[in-house]
Amino acid sequence: MTLATRFRSLTLPDALLAAGRNMARRLERALVEAVTAVRDLALRVADHLPGRLGLGSAGSDVPAVAARDESGPLLRLAALAVPFLSVGLGVLSGTRGWFGPRIEDLSDRQNSGILILPVNGAFSIWGAIYPGLLGLAAAQAFGPGRDNPRYARARLPLIVNMIFNFVWFVATQRERRLVSVAVLLGQFVTALWLYLRLEIPRVRVGGLERLLRGSASLYAGWLTVASVIGIASALEFVGFSGLGLGAEVWAVVMLLACAATGLLGRFRWRDPVYGAVFVWAFAGVAVKAGQPQSVVLTAWLLAAGVLVSLLPLVPQRGPVPA
Repeated sequence: MTLATRFRSLTLPDALLAAGRNMARRLERALVEAVTAVRDLALRVADHLPGRLGLGSAGSDVPAVAARDESGPLLRLAALAVPFLSVGLGVLSGTRGWFGPRIEDLSDRQNSGILILPVNGAFSIWGAIYPGLLGLAAAQAFGPGRDNPRYARARLPLIVNMIFNFVWFVATQRERRLVSVAVLLGQFVTALWLYLRLEIPRVRVGGLERLLRGSASLYAGWLTVASVIGIASALEFVGFSGLGLGAEVWAVVMLLACAATGLLGRFRWRDPVYGAVFVWAFAGVAVKAGQPQSVVLTAWLLAAGVLVSLLPLVPQRGPVPA
């Protein structure tokens, strides 16, 4: 008897399993619809910009624009410049306080009551994400990457996402908390758009492209976690009472919701890098000083559960080679 068969023998009630499957399908459809809506809006806006950034003529239908003009020289230049400006100016403003208090100071002050916020050291993951995104921006503009169809399709989502990235720094430092959360959700959705346009779930690649796509997987995973934290922060800001439940209970509920989202993406896309982000995040919650024992125990159990899900217990059909 295989390990997978043993797990299947520990069945939950059929009604509960059916409800879980339906919820997962609805969540997946909602995410796909959100990514599609942002993509279509961005393509239509870009199609009417002065000079058109190489995106075709006004009045063209969206699919034709996307298929015809993804390799336009101005779009390629924008996909190079915008990420470097967004990351460079955003990090400098966040650390030096150009638009308000430093991001680290704001996080300590505003999110002190958010039990699902990982320890500060967990945010060092940006040290792996940002260089990868900047590497992607450079790779699509120079050398063989200029003709890579996946890079070409990723240019517009990369531009839009990096605009959200910089706006988040400004909104956060200006202490517009609800605006900041809304921008973060936009950044999350466009990160998924970027992820899908790179064809990470479908196409297997090697070399530098594999490394750069790994950064995109980290980015999508971390923004999934950050979006859950952002929603918790917004609820606290508007005075959500918790429906009579304590902060510890809500922390456990949100950790479980975060884990469910992470596992959905990990198995739907068969992407262990995306799933590994959740192990990192849950461990960061568990080791944070002053956490309630219920939160610590839940975070460790979820980290272990997601880690087990990364193991190849059941052989899966691999993605299509590039």
